[in-house]
Amino acid sequence: MANPSLLKQWVSFVRIKRNKWSGPTHHSVLCSKHFTQDCYPIKYRILEDSGHVVSKKSLVKDAIPTIQASSILSPPRPFTGCCEPGNPTPGPSSTPHIPKKRRMAFTKRENIRTLFQHEELEDNAAIAQQSETACGGAMDDSLSAPTVHEIPRRKMENAGCQVNLRKPYKSERVQTTPMLTHQICQTPVVKTASIGIQCQLLCAAAPSATSFPSDSSSSDSESQTPSIEEKDSSFHGTDTETDENESITSEDDRDNDQERKFIVYESNLLSLFESCPSCSGPTVGHVMQIWGSMVKVEQECGFCQHRRTWKSQPMIGSIPAGNLLLSCGILFSGSLPTKSIRLLKLVNIMAMSYDTFLRHQRHYMQPAILQVWQSHRELYVQHVVESGKAVCLGGDGRADTPGHSAKYGSYNMMDLEEGIVVDVQLVQSNEVKSSYHMEKEGLRRSVDYFNEAGVAIGELVTDRHVQIIKWVRENMPETNHYFDVWHVAKGLKKKLTALASEKECNELRPWIRSISNHIYWVAASTPAQDGELRWQKWLSVMNHIQNVHEGHGALFPRCAHGELVGRDRQKQWLTAGTKVCSKLEELVSSRQMKKDVPKLSSGHQTSSLEAYHSVVNQFAPKMYGFSYNGIMCRFILAALHYNENGQRAQATTRDGKACYRIDFPKHKKGEHTVRKVHVDCTYGYVKTLISIVEQLASSRTREVLPNVPPALCHEYLHPPKDEAVAQMKSRFQKI
Repeated sequence: MANPSLLKQWVSFVRIKRNKWSGPTHHSVLCSKHFTQDCYPIKYRILEDSGHVVSKKSLVKDAIPTIQASSILSPPRPFTGCCEPGNPTPGPSSTPHIPKKRRMAFTKRENIRTLFQHEELEDNAAIAQQSETACGGAMDDSLSAPTVHEIPRRKMENAGCQVNLRKPYKSERVQTTPMLTHQICQTPVVKTASIGIQCQLLCAAAPSATSFPSDSSSSDSESQTPSIEEKDSSFHGTDTETDENESITSEDDRDNDQERKFIVYESNLLSLFESCPSCSGPTVGHVMQIWGSMVKVEQECGFCQHRRTWKSQPMIGSIPAGNLLLSCGILFSGSLPTKSIRLLKLVNIMAMSYDTFLRHQRHYMQPAILQVWQSHRELYVQHVVESGKAVCLGGDGRADTPGHSAKYGSYNMMDLEEGIVVDVQLVQSNEVKSSYHMEKEGLRRSVDYFNEAGVAIGELVTDRHVQIIKWVRENMPETNHYFDVWHVAKGLKKKLTALASEKECNELRPWIRSISNHIYWVAASTPAQDGELRWQKWLSVMNHIQNVHEGHGALFPRCAHGELVGRDRQKQWLTAGTKVCSKLEELVSSRQMKKDVPKLSSGHQTSSLEAYHSVVNQFAPKMYGFSYNGIMCRFILAALHYNENGQRAQATTRDGKACYRIDFPKHKKGEHTVRKVHVDCTYGYVKTLISIVEQLASSRTREVLPNVPPALCHEYLHPPKDEAVAQMKSRFQKI
């Protein structure tokens, strides 16, 4: 720990319970339960309040443990073991006996054995009851001949059929009929009874057709034979029994997004319908309907007239679950619907149409995205208002196309201390004078939102946009406005590169990187309030490159480095009075730099916003056009993804070593960059969005999206299409 005073407080806290503790080592750790919620960044509380599970957390810089073990430990479990008179009583340090976990095969055998014993007891009880009824003779006529349905046991079959008529209990997602067999003989076990009872069962009226949990039997069969599952209140029918207009209500059905899906060929699917589930006779399945990715198969037996309709997917409201989840996967992953649907069609995989995707997006997915984003913003505002502190925000704009002809412009605000995106504003070009004014309008809307919510903005870090500088100076006098160092250094580096390309200025090229790094050092080593000291430090670079390291100014008399030896002396010093020195001095001491250097941000930068913009490019590429609500929801998806994965932990090897990789960026022209390798991304926000989409689809409510600005061409004259086609002329048309 770099802070000695903070380390001393941690050690003192540990020694409250451990007096003989020698001190921390490289492998010492402290449980997270010893820290209060204020010791963690606010983004973890926002994610937990939204339903996400945060597995790994990081502490704030000044976090101190305050919760002792007595308040976090659960009460000890009572010792239930018995001690023999001659054996010593186990002490407090003894490890309690933990029973060994049973193997799955053993558990299955025990369950089958218990089931058989229970059925035998039921059969014996039923046989005894029927014997007493036959011997008594004084009972009511309606009870003298019990039917098959009055005996809750396995139905009997004759030797020719060999079909188990009892409908077994099975999982909703298993589309095959499980058969219980004996452990040794591996053949179906048939329960037998006495000869008298066997005769009565054979004389009872047998049902004409037996319905299975995955079947939709005819109405006559259902009226004649009540199934065992209908008597069981805990039984839930399979997904295939759900009607097209029946919504899903059970918890298992709502979790169908986590269920595995497979690609099945049509021939392999129809092979499952080659035998009748009632009499085992040969049948043929027919595809009755293809509804996007869902298929309906009808099967009818010519021997026992058994008929059923099977569906490949459950229904969410009146929508097939596969179609809705496929639409969610396309949008929530940032994919393009046209390419995704074309991919499936190229390999002849059935999928919904592009119009169906747009309908799902408009009625269910976009309302879910806006609902989750509104919840995130409200939770952030609530935590900030409760803390009572002023926030440090960073803002930057992004246009949907390069140049000054963009249709949409977004302005994104990020809490630089927490590292999360807190607001996204979208502006259409016809809402302002031109596309150049969209960035200032986005900042104004974002600031108005925080002012109405009661959030105090203490610092604002932006680029050097002229309109933003003026607007902040006039409308936010209590906010400290700083410039991002990266934007200033980027513009300076471009000018230095252009100067080094001129004649007799090639000597400047080795110093470009050093001058660019110097401006970062000026901002980081000097507080923002000491503007004059910053300026003198910045001007000292002109003396330094001429091998003059003293006499820079009253506040900064000499360079902060020591004696230059080795690699620091490899660059050639510039000569005073040359063309390159004269032009470089004009650039370093220009009026623009005089304004920018004192307002450089020393504590926070907008590099995180640039990283967020790279995530936006994955969800909303600039080479494709989107609608107003479409691009707004894709910006929000990028913000949700960044907030969850923007500060992932660094990956480690099995030995605990941190992982790195070496890249060769194009802008460095052959020089390498060492980057950290982070753990894989998580997608908890997608699960939240899918659950809300399923709720909206199940309730069959179509949310109304907010009003959007009019189209750019709404003021133009729209001629009839027939007239426009008739007047169309081609330049290559022969006269």
